[in-house]
Amino acid sequence: MHRSGLVRRSLVLEEYLSISDGATKLVRDFSSEGYVNIALRALKALTIRLRGFVCFACRIFADQSSWLLYIDRGLRVKNGKAIQLGSGVGFGLFARLEVFHTTTHPYIRHPKIIIGEDSSFGDYFHCGAVNSVIIGRRVLGGSHILIADHSHGNNKMELSKPALVAPTRRDIYSKAPIVIEDDVWIGDGVVILAGAHIASGAVIAANTVVRGFVAPRSTFFQGPR
Repeated sequence: MHRSGLVRRSLVLEEYLSISDGATKLVRDFSSEGYVNIALRALKALTIRLRGFVCFACRIFADQSSWLLYIDRGLRVKNGKAIQLGSGVGFGLFARLEVFHTTTHPYIRHPKIIIGEDSSFGDYFHCGAVNSVIIGRRVLGGSHILIADHSHGNNKMELSKPALVAPTRRDIYSKAPIVIEDDVWIGDGVVILAGAHIASGAVIAANTVVRGFVAPRSTFFQGPR
């Protein structure tokens, strides 16, 4: 009994010391960073949160969108009512969310972008849709990501014409929608094009171009062709 009591006291003491060391390290980290930097970081976090609430209050996005959004500076939105954002969605600097209505596809009456809850993307994220872009929950994306379900004209048809038409004068064309399922990790510089379907849990390596199906819980890399 006496020995077991000593063991218990020793374990309690070790746990206390580990907690004390962790608290001391935390205080040391904050003190070395400086109060000014801590205040600036807190102010930036508050500003990002406030921008999200302003977007909700001004009804920039679809009515089903959440009020809990994290939006950094420079956000550009086109046809926001066709964009639905779940709770906890966040974007870095200078994100672009654009939905275009086109007469090229009369069967597509309601183009849309839907991003599920707790998904976040880094700086210079660009998502554009004339058809449909569906992004699931808890998707994590780096910076300089492009997701677009369309192009300026059907390239095969345009290149077969006797006289080429300038890209700016071509009708916007979408081959297929884009689907990104839950818990996907997308690296920096990834380009996701029409017809892409990224299954749950997949990892997309940096600077990869995605056009087709990516298997669940797989790592995918493919350079441009």
